[in-house]
Amino acid sequence: MESTSIKVIEGYERVSPFFDNQKWFDFWRKNEGPIILEWLKKNSIKKLLDAGCGTCPYYPLAKNYVEHYYGIDPSEGMLSKAKEKFYKESPNGLNLKQADLIHIPYEDNYFDGILSTRVLSHIDLVEIGFSELSRVLRPQKQCLITDVHPEHNYENTGFQTPHGKISINTFKHSLENICSAAKQNGLNVVELKEFDFNSLSYKPKQKLRKLRKFPENKIFYLLILEKTK
Repeated sequence: MESTSIKVIEGYERVSPFFDNQKWFDFWRKNEGPIILEWLKKNSIKKLLDAGCGTCPYYPLAKNYVEHYYGIDPSEGMLSKAKEKFYKESPNGLNLKQADLIHIPYEDNYFDGILSTRVLSHIDLVEIGFSELSRVLRPQKQCLITDVHPEHNYENTGFQTPHGKISINTFKHSLENICSAAKQNGLNVVELKEFDFNSLSYKPKQKLRKLRKFPENKIFYLLILEKTK
């Protein structure tokens, strides 16, 4: 079996048919999901942008709390998988475009809320990403971000496929640099929380055993930002 390290868009194109079957898919859905649900309940959101939406795993949550769901992702394959899952039941509910955080194809102050899960670690220059997120977010509205913690012991984002392991380029940004870049672009930190194994709402018993072996190690973080003006 071949192990290949490749760029982000090419990697997710190749991974897209198998993305939802990865062993950690449930881990993220069960740990991020309650966080996202609580945030959706607290905020009145008409137009939500899922920035780097992938196969739209959180659309089933969001559709119950927002009037309009928009998703962008640079991978056509990931978006096709999302459409395959959800277009039949919600043909008018999904507004999907092929794009990335560096060039968000919407006008200024367009969204009442932004969700972005495990995306910043695929961006080299987070300053540009925050500039775009801030541009399309309305003042006094929030952006919820989660990502693998920069201290987590990994070098690339790995996926198992029938054709071998695929490792996708990853950029580790310190939380200090992330918060600084956000603030420079008019996004103030409302909440920053770091999760280790002991603080997880869902603790896998069999899969992902390394997480249980080192329970004090940081796994992922939550960052909630609010646009000032």
